[in-house]
This record gives sequence, structure tokens and C-alpha cells, in this order.
Amino acid sequence: MSSPKVIVNPVTGTCDPDTIVITKAQGQGVAIMFQIDPQAGRDWSWVTTPNPIVVQAPSGIFSDGAYPGGNGKGPVKLMNRNLPTDVGTYKYTATLIKDGDANPTIIDPSIQNRLN
Repeated sequence: MSSPKVIVNPVTGTCDPDTIVITKAQGQGVAIMFQIDPQAGRDWSWVTTPNPIVVQAPSGIFSDGAYPGGNGKGPVKLMNRNLPTDVGTYKYTATLIKDGDANPTIIDPSIQNRLN
């Protein structure tokens, strides 16, 4: 199974898929990749502070979505430890900023860990 991929569109304020469903066997860590939708245009970047992807979950279930390369436009990788005790739905924020703008765009979808 390949890593789940999420396309983030700051123009429409959406993530595709809106809810990431993790069904990989429990205990096998999962890397979730987030990419800026090219249809949003080339003038969007991930924020650096806070991290571009932040999960509102108990500490240790997810790593912080690391700042990407490519002048802030590259993919962001978020690790999900995917343990049996982590079953549930977790809200997260994806935060981007348009070049020349001071106000970031925040999108709030979710990640769902399920038993396999």
C-alpha cells in the first residue's frame, strides 16, 4: 500500500480527501503526504510557523508535519504511528499563505484511524 496523499487547495479551502482514512495494519506507521493543488496557482506556500500540518491529538500519535523544501511549495510529510490505542478521528489544520499576503489560509479536515 502506498502512502495516502492529500491535495490541499487554499483557493477553495478544501482537502482531497477531506477525511483521510488509515486502514493499514495497526502498528505499521503510515506516512501521509500533503501537496498544494497545482490548480490553486504557483503563488501559494506552506507556512513555517506553526508547522504547515498540525494535528490536534495527544502527543506522540502524529509527528508534526515538517516544513517542506522547494521554497515552501514542496510536499509535507506527516507520520502517523497507527497503533491500536490510536483508533479514532483527529482534526488537523493545513496552513498556507499566498505570496505577498500577510494572512494565512487555514483548512481544518480530519484523519481517521481504523482497525484493519
